[in-house]
Parts: sequence; C-alpha cells; structure tokens
Amino acid sequence: MIRREFIGSERLFERYENMSHCLRNSMLLRKKKMRRIFTLSAISLASATMISAAELNSETYICDHGAQVLANYINTDNSSFAILAFEGRQMAFEVTQSASGARYMSGGGDWVWWTKGNDASLSYFRGASEVIVYQMCKTMPSSSR
Repeated sequence: MIRREFIGSERLFERYENMSHCLRNSMLLRKKKMRRIFTLSAISLASATMISAAELNSETYICDHGAQVLANYINTDNSSFAILAFEGRQMAFEVTQSASGARYMSGGGDWVWWTKGNDASLSYFRGASEVIVYQMCKTMPSSSR
C-alpha cells in the first residue's frame, strides 16, 4: 500500500512537472510573441514615417478567368514596391531592372509581377521553368471600382 502511494505521488509530481514545463513554455512563447509584436510595431512606425514621403497608388486588375488582383504601389526616392493581394494572400515585391515596363520581384525571387501601361502578368518560377499564374491582367477603370 505504501508503494502505491509513492508511485501515485511520483505520477502526481511528474504531472506537476509537465504542467509546470508547459506553463513555462507558454509564458516564453507569449514573451516572444509580445517582442515580435513590439518589433513589428516599431518597424511599422519607422516605415510609416518613410512612406509619408512616398507616393502611394492602388490599382485593381482583372485577369484571365475573371481573377482579381489588388496592387498597392509604393514609390520612394530610392525604390518602388508593389504589394499584391490575390487568392486570399498578400505578397510584397520590389522593382527590378526591366527593358520595358515595370518588373517587380518577390523577396525570394520566385514570383514576378510585370506591368506595362494598363497590362500586367504574374508568374512563378520553379527552378528554370516559369509558371504563368495570371496573364492578360487589365486595370479596372476607376469608375468600376
């Protein structure tokens, strides 16, 4: 009988240790999350002051098969950026050198948003092959938005 109580106490202690460990991990995760939120807030605040001197434009594109892409363009003195919203996701692009039009590339370099006048296309590069995601994208007239 005494042995059972000891084993029961040992299991209770193990449960306590596990719960304590989980609680410590949870608290550490919360601290990390709060640090991340604070860091993102600081970056956003710093970015907001930089963007206040930038030119902001928004365009809505209708592409093949009726797909819709919302593009927000940020033009600063040093560079230009595009933030695209499509298929429930948002992606950031930075302008790169192009022979004609504006070519924007994602941070990883695997996505390309290409615009020329009112036309645009979105491509994904898998290794050496290009997969066209959207083509024949046209800006919507501002009266239709």
